[in-house]
Amino acid sequence: MQVVGVRMHKKSIKNLISPVIICIVLFFLTGIAGCTSIGRAPGRQYVSMELQERTGHSLAAGCSHGSFLPGFINPDQGLTETDAVAVALWNSPAYAELLADLGLSRAEVIKAGELQNPDFSILFPVALKQLEYTINVPFDTFLLRPSKIRLAELQANQVAHRLVQDGLNFVRDVRIAHSHLLAAQEQLQIATDQEVLCERISRIAAVRQRTGTTSELDVKTAKIEKLKASERCQRAHYDVQIAQERLRMFMGLGYSDVAIRAVGESTLPGVPTDTMSLLDTALSSRPDIWAARCSIRAASKQAELAKWDFINVTGIVSGKRNGADVGPGLAATVPLFHRNEGSKTLAAWELQKACKHLESLQETTMMEVRRAVFQCEQARTNWNRWNDEIIPESKEAVAISERAYTAGGDYLLNILLNSQQLLDAEVQRSQTANEMRCAIAELERSVGSKVVY
Repeated sequence: MQVVGVRMHKKSIKNLISPVIICIVLFFLTGIAGCTSIGRAPGRQYVSMELQERTGHSLAAGCSHGSFLPGFINPDQGLTETDAVAVALWNSPAYAELLADLGLSRAEVIKAGELQNPDFSILFPVALKQLEYTINVPFDTFLLRPSKIRLAELQANQVAHRLVQDGLNFVRDVRIAHSHLLAAQEQLQIATDQEVLCERISRIAAVRQRTGTTSELDVKTAKIEKLKASERCQRAHYDVQIAQERLRMFMGLGYSDVAIRAVGESTLPGVPTDTMSLLDTALSSRPDIWAARCSIRAASKQAELAKWDFINVTGIVSGKRNGADVGPGLAATVPLFHRNEGSKTLAAWELQKACKHLESLQETTMMEVRRAVFQCEQARTNWNRWNDEIIPESKEAVAISERAYTAGGDYLLNILLNSQQLLDAEVQRSQTANEMRCAIAELERSVGSKVVY
C-alpha cells in the first residue's frame, strides 16, 4: 500500500479531528457491512452424511479420544464387516488426522473474509518539528473480498469431497482387512482339520505295522506328514494373529485388548452385470471427481483474481498546512511496468492442469470399475469351480482311499496324496472367496456407493 503523510501545525488538530473521525467511522461501517457476508465451508457433518449415504456408516458426532466400541457391538459374538467399518470410522486416528483438513479449509475461508486493518501512525512534535499523522485505509480489500471468499469456498468444497473419497478408500481398506482375517481363520480351521486327519492316518499306520500289514517306511511317512500338518497349523495360527492386528489398527483399538474374531456371511454376493450403469454412476457421483470439478472452478476464479489482485487502492485524508480545507484523497497502483502477467500465466496453466486432471481421473475411474467387475467375475467363477466340482471330488477320493487303507487294501501314499489335494482345494476355495469379497469392496469404492447385485 502507498503511504501518504499529512503534515499540519499543532493548532490545526481540531480542524482535522472531524474528517479523521468521519473516515474511521465510514471504514468501520463499511467493514461491518462487508463482514455480513461470511464464507461457508463444509464441515464434519457433511462428510458424515455423505459416507452414510454411500456406505451406510457415519462418523462419530465429535472427535473420539481413545478406543471405543459402540454399545450395539458385542465382540464375543464376533465382528461382522459392518461392525468393523462402524468402529473404524469412529475410532481411527489415521482418518481423524485427514479430517483435520476440514478445520484448515474453514480457517482459509475465514482468512479470506478478513478485512485488512487500517494503519494509523503519529509522530509527535518536538521543538520545531510539526505534528504528523499517517492514515492508510485499504479500500481494495473491499472490492476483492467477495471473489477471495468464493475462491476459498471452492477450495474448501474440494477438500470436503476429497475427504469423502478418502473415507471410501478407508472403508475399502477396513473391509479388505476384515476379509483377510476371515480367510485366515478359515485356513486355520482347514489346517486344524488336516492335522487331525494326519494324526488319524499316523495311528492307523502304527496299528498296521504291529499287525505286519505295512512297512516301517509307511509309518515314517505318515509321521512326517503329521509333523508337516502341525507346522501348517502353527503357521496359520500366526497368520490369524497378524490379520487380527492389522484389523485392530484400522479399527483404532491398538490400546484395547478386546478379542477380535471375524464373522462373515454364509453366502457370497452375486456379480454385477450392468457395467455401463456402474460407469455412469461412478462418473457422476464419485467424490474425487466432484473434487476435481471444484478444483477447475477454483482455478478459474484464481485466474479472474490474477487480473486485479496486484492493484492496490488506498483511501487517504489530506489537508493544508494551516489545517483548513481538509478533504479525502485516493492512491492507487499504476500498472506501468507490468500487469501481473506472471501470476495470470500461472493461473491459466493451473486451470489447464486442473482440466487435464479431471480427464485423467475419469479415465482412471472407468478402468477401476471395469477391472473390479472383471475381478468379481473371475473370483466368482473360480469359487464355483472349487466349491461345486473340485472339492466334492477330492472329498470322495479321500474317503475312498481312507476306507481302503483301513481295510488293508490300499497304499498309504494314495491317502496322503488325496488328503493333500483336498487341503489345497479347500485353501483355494477360501482364497477365491477372499478375492471375491475384496473385489466387491474395491468395486463399491470405485463406483462411490453401494452396488445392487
